[in-house]
Amino acid sequence: MIYKARELALQVLYEYETSNTYISHILEKYLNKLQISDVDKRLAVELVYGTIRYQGRLDWILNCYLKRNILSLTPWIRNILRLGVYQLQFLQRIPQSAAINESVKLAHRYGHRGTANLTNAILRNTIRKPERVHFPNPQKEPIAYLSSFYSHPEWLIKRWINRYGFEFTKNLCIANNQKAPLSLRINTNKISVEEYYKLLKEANYKIELDKEHKEFIHLTGNAIVKQLPNYKEGYFQIQDVSAGWISYLLQPLNENERILDMCAAPGGKATHLAQLKANVFALDIAQIRSKIIQENALRLDLVNLYTITADAFNIPFNQKFNRILLDAPCSGTGVFRRRLDARWRLKAEDLSELIDLQRKLLK
Repeated sequence: MIYKARELALQVLYEYETSNTYISHILEKYLNKLQISDVDKRLAVELVYGTIRYQGRLDWILNCYLKRNILSLTPWIRNILRLGVYQLQFLQRIPQSAAINESVKLAHRYGHRGTANLTNAILRNTIRKPERVHFPNPQKEPIAYLSSFYSHPEWLIKRWINRYGFEFTKNLCIANNQKAPLSLRINTNKISVEEYYKLLKEANYKIELDKEHKEFIHLTGNAIVKQLPNYKEGYFQIQDVSAGWISYLLQPLNENERILDMCAAPGGKATHLAQLKANVFALDIAQIRSKIIQENALRLDLVNLYTITADAFNIPFNQKFNRILLDAPCSGTGVFRRRLDARWRLKAEDLSELIDLQRKLLK
């Protein structure tokens, strides 16, 4: 069966909402297993990430037209409506008729005649009667306004306003909603940055070099990672520049240095340190995450990286290391721009638990 962008996006959003899996992992799984054109793949990525990024605003808009709260609908219909409004509000290049008609088709397939009629009516009303949408007054209800318009959970907006004030919080939300470039750390053991830059240029990708960190290239626009030139050959690793800074700070002085990465998954820093010639022992508590590190090490041909599945509180060996890297589990609030689902996963009670875990790991 040949899938199209909107149906693929819907299936990804449905599984995300009904499971405890990261959106990026679900999207990658569907992109790899379903038969879909490259054009539809790129649109599916835009639809999935855009809908997650603006979920709060989309739900507010939809609730202005629905008689019941959007959460009372099935996950299928709820996400069909979100996808429809996202296209109408944010993707001007898609004709309004196409956005509505394709949404109605999905509502027929994943619901029934009544839900299809509902989808048609709601989406058309968002165009015909835009005056129905009223966001909270910023002066009277600053928390509700920032939460709904800039799509962040209310408890987090309240926390930020108390600490930083309204304007700073508003600008922080705006920054979090910007699309992050896809950053590649070039495996200079296999190819030079200049040579890989040429490969990307020839493949018509929009790219720019990082001025401060010469190993990094940034892609703008939607790209499918595994379709980039020579992915399987290990010419690059996905990694944010901010994460790359750590390896430069911890850069081994010689090839005999032994570094322990205590919480290594998904392995960006561990593979970077190994690329810089250190002997890296990458520890993670979860077998599935250790497997990801191992697969990347094999793809990048890093024979000096060793994966270990174990609890950091009970390391199963007694060895000394020149350096230890602890990238402790954290709230993720600093990477909302890149990890779009993190804002909806995080709960207020998680913060104290994370702080306690961080202290124990440091000790």
